[in-house]
Amino acid sequence: MANVGMQTVIDRLRRAVSGADGRADDKLLLTLFAADRDAAAFETLLVRHGPMVRSVCSRILRHGRGFVD
Repeated sequence: MANVGMQTVIDRLRRAVSGADGRADDKLLLTLFAADRDAAAFETLLVRHGPMVRSVCSRILRHGRGFVD
C-alpha cells in the first residue's frame, strides 16, 4: 500500500466509513467539507438538503416582508 496515492487512500477510507448502503451520513459529509473543503461532500449535502433549505428560507423571507402564502 506504500505506492498507493493519497487520493486512493482517502477514497477507500470514505467507503469504509460510509453507511451500509454506500451513502455517507451527513455528519461525515460535513466533517469532510469542513476539514478540507471537499467539493463532492458539499455537493452531496446540497443535493440532499438544498430544496428543503431553499423552501424554508423562501417562507421566512416572505413572512418577514409581509407576504401571505
